[in-house]
Amino acid sequence: MLPVTAQTSEFAYLRQSVRNNLAAVVPEGRVKPTAVYSVVRVEDKLEVIAHLSEAVPRLWFVNSPALQQFLSNELTYGLALRISIVCSSSALRRLSARISAAASEETPSRCPSSTCC
Repeated sequence: MLPVTAQTSEFAYLRQSVRNNLAAVVPEGRVKPTAVYSVVRVEDKLEVIAHLSEAVPRLWFVNSPALQQFLSNELTYGLALRISIVCSSSALRRLSARISAAASEETPSRCPSSTCC
């Protein structure tokens, strides 16, 4: 984890919203299929994920040099775990929204041949 200095907590990024791969074998000189790849701008806010350990006497660090690395590893693990939970729940919400949208539309088969699928 690297500390980040931000002027504002708001940011934006581009997220793919459509992926329609239409690659196919096309005879020479014929019209090629046009694939569609769309992105949408998503605005979001930074969130702070943090925690501290309880107070540890300085002498413990002097007497046990490995304690600092142990404590650093535990704190880093705690952050990584929380980040993975936050990211997973966010991804699940997006996936659920996509499934709901797909279920409400009639989706034609992408496969041009009944023998390959």
